[in-house]
Order: sequence, then structure tokens, then C-alpha cells
Amino acid sequence: MLDSLSVELVQEIILHLHSNQQKSLRVCKYLCDAIDPVAFRKLPMSTRRFSDEYLRTIPQSAWSRHATVLAVEGNNKNDGFGADPAQRENLRRALSSLQKLTTITWLTYNYDPAWIGEEIAHFLNVHPLLHGLRLHMRPQNFSEEILKSFLGLVHPNNLRDLDISSWWQTSPAIEDSITRLILHNPHIDTLRVSLSPYASSAWRVLTQGVLPRLKHISTNVVTPQLLRYLASFSGLESIALSGFDADSEAREDEPSAATDLLASEFFTTSLPKHAQSITKLELSPSYEGTWCFGSEDAHKQVILAINSLEKLRHLSICIMSKDIPGVDTTSQTGCNGVKLLLDLACSHPCAPFETLDIKVSDSCDLREAECGNASDDHHDSYGRGIVNLVEAYPIRNRFHAPKSVYAAIASCVIKEGDGGPMYKVKSYWWED
Repeated sequence: MLDSLSVELVQEIILHLHSNQQKSLRVCKYLCDAIDPVAFRKLPMSTRRFSDEYLRTIPQSAWSRHATVLAVEGNNKNDGFGADPAQRENLRRALSSLQKLTTITWLTYNYDPAWIGEEIAHFLNVHPLLHGLRLHMRPQNFSEEILKSFLGLVHPNNLRDLDISSWWQTSPAIEDSITRLILHNPHIDTLRVSLSPYASSAWRVLTQGVLPRLKHISTNVVTPQLLRYLASFSGLESIALSGFDADSEAREDEPSAATDLLASEFFTTSLPKHAQSITKLELSPSYEGTWCFGSEDAHKQVILAINSLEKLRHLSICIMSKDIPGVDTTSQTGCNGVKLLLDLACSHPCAPFETLDIKVSDSCDLREAECGNASDDHHDSYGRGIVNLVEAYPIRNRFHAPKSVYAAIASCVIKEGDGGPMYKVKSYWWED
């Protein structure tokens, strides 16, 4: 039956199947030709698990013809892997056989042999189609020496998508290496940087005008240098600022006030430069403040800025907990901030949004918390409050309402009810 369908329809169907199910349908040449570009798109390669036999089979496999993404997972065990010189040669041959590879993702650990990074770096430098590099450094198991050596060897000039993240404090030497990598790739248009919270060397480089203007930025490093860079040009299509707080110089003094000053500059100076191009905006600070959507006068700049975005299709923003009624009656404003935000989305010039993501940040009282339980409780209780308010929202015009609403802990979609269309929970995040 499947072999009577178009290639495009077969590929759409198998996108919803597990990889083992995809491969079990490869029963004839027609289905193989349709399925293989999807089923073999991403090649997983664990340095802890792959054997010489596995590496030797890659050049003769469908991976070599169809893989566009290589996902390397490093070794987190001191098991002696990498001592055999044949493994390095087999890895080199496997990499060189990947004809259509465009992106490498490397999850680094401190037991990766040095030659793993050397071979990946060599491949990056010589492969003409590669334009994406994603480095993810795990906490505690991350080896700074491995990364420093790797970044010293990498010198491609065709990267367009660079994603570097660390869940551990990185040194100035690492940040300098990353900056050099950015400098060497003038065609980068997508930059995701999630590093030690107060590193800003990348933004200093960008403010010097040494790179073309980026189209997509995602970062937890929100500093005056970043805001100056954003205000220096127009044309940004998406920006995601998440998990950020005040910069290091202000943190010990008045971190909330410093963060609010950054918010004011962002909404009044930086974001307006991109009002005609932004299609996706995500703002998720670590703690509540004027980065968030709220009912009080201090948050009017948020509303004005969002309403000015002429092409907005996806909005993700945190809402002040005191504007979420029904959770903590001791600190309420009396306003239903969730309703106000949904009203804004429904009346926005770009309505309907494809997605509206309503989140909650930690309260400022949790800055000095010594464990995460209080934060977990805060997000859970206010997340449930957001879900209840979204489900209670009266949709007046379903054609203007956001198509999907992510209500902190749940995904909601529009369904017909007794009184007309309304949002109903599709799934909770722990069910996904």
C-alpha cells in the first residue's frame, strides 16, 4: 500500500514513526529510495560504544549516502577507549565517506581521546558542505583541555550555524578560542551561545563590526555589549534570550535593578531596530522583573514593543506571578495577566500567532535559595495556575487566536466546547 503513495507522502508518514519502524518498511527499492533520506538523516556515533566493525561498515551503508547530521557522543567512562591506532583510521574513513554531511554535533566528555577532536576538526576544515557545528560541554565531565585543543585546530571558513553551550564555568581561554572561531567564519548567520553566565567576549567582537549581521541569536549571555550589537543593525529574524540575569559587575550590588536596566534598553533601543523582521521572540529571564509580561506600568514597554513587531509569528514570554490569580492570594495585583497576554496575542497585527508560550520565572525571593525545591514548587504551582487560566479563556474569534498555546507545563490547542471554541490541554510536558 505504501508503495502506491508519493515519495513526499511516504516521507511525511515515516517522520511520525520510530527509527526501527522506519527501517522495517524498507521492503522494496521504491520504499528504500523514499525512506532512506529520512531514516538515515542523522548518524549517531558514541565514542563509548562504537566498535571498529561499526566504523568499518559506515562507508558501505546508507548513512554514507544520506546522513546530513553527525551526532557524536563523547566517552564519560575511563575504560581505555582510544588506545588502538586502528580506531582512529577507521573513524577517519567513516567521516570521509559521509557525502552529504552538513552539521556536526559533539557532546564532549573528559575521557574522549584527544584524537577524536583532531579528526573532527580535520573533517570540519576540509569538508565543503559542512556549515553547522554544535558543541555541548557536559558539567563535571567536561575537559577544558580537549576543547581548547579542538578549537585551536578548527579553522573552517564556511560555518553558518554555530552552537556552543556549557553547563560548567568556562575560562577566558575557552571564550577567546570561541571568539577566534567566530572571527574566522564571516558567513555565520545563526549563533547560539550558552556559556558561563557573564562571558561577553563574543558580543564585544560583534560590536566591532567584524561579522555580517546575524539573523538568529540564542543566548543566556545578556550584557550591555549584546544590546549595543543588537542596536547596531536591522534585519534579525529570531532572538531567544533565556536563563539570564544581571551582569557580573552589578550582581553583588543590585542584580534586579541592573537586569531591569538591561530590559529597558532592550525594549526601547535594541528590539525596535528589528521590528520589521522579527518572526520569533523568546524572553525567559532567570528571575522576574521588567523583562516579563505584567499588568503594572513598569511592564508597558514590553506590551508596546511586542505590538510593534510587524512579522511576529512565535512569542515565548514569562508572566509575572503576581498577575496569575488563584495561586498565592497574599501577593496578587487583582489582574489576570494570562488573559491580558492572550488578548494581546488575539489583537496583534500579526494574529493569529503560530505559537504562544507562556512561562514563569523564579521570583526574586529565590535568588539566595540554597536548593532547587523552592524553585520547582514555584514553577509547578504557577504553571498549573497558567493552565487553568488558559483553559478558562473565552476565545471570541478562533481565526485570531494563537494556534497553539504552551501554558508553562502543558500544550493547549483549540477545541469546540459547549459555549464555542476554547483551549484544552493536549498534553502535559511530562507526557511528551
